[in-house]
Amino acid sequence: MPYIKGKDRINIDATLEPIQDYILRKYAAGEKINAGELNYVLSSIIHGWVTASPKICYAVMNEAMGALECAKLEFYRTVMAPYEDEKRTKNGSVSLLDDA
Repeated sequence: MPYIKGKDRINIDATLEPIQDYILRKYAAGEKINAGELNYVLSSIIHGWVTASPKICYAVMNEAMGALECAKLEFYRTVMAPYEDEKRTKNGSVSLLDDA
């Protein structure tokens, strides 16, 4: 769950700010960060988290996979699903199953 307390976000946000600024600068320059670059950023963070563990073991790697999966699901739930709902309303359902 990404909804950590505000006081806990301060240092994390300050650390992430240069990466977010880099992405915004690329878009402002008419470019965009590609999927490979995004994957690199996410992989670097998760690899760093695993590597920082006193012992690299299945449990630590499983926690990393769980965090990635939950981040994916939360992104789908809060960003993708509302977008999909809007498009279904605008363009119509695929079939009657969508309305069941």
